[in-house]
Amino acid sequence: MFTYASQSWLSISPFVREAYFAVARDCGLHAKDWFMRGYISGIYKYPEP
Repeated sequence: MFTYASQSWLSISPFVREAYFAVARDCGLHAKDWFMRGYISGIYKYPEP
């Protein structure tokens, strides 16, 4: 699961990626950390290949 979620970070759209960077801007976490948290917890599901 971690591998797939990590690889999915590379395939999300630039618009979605920028939204994660905006959330992470002043919190001490990286945008990818927020993405992984949402993906693994089931909040944000992206289609599997």
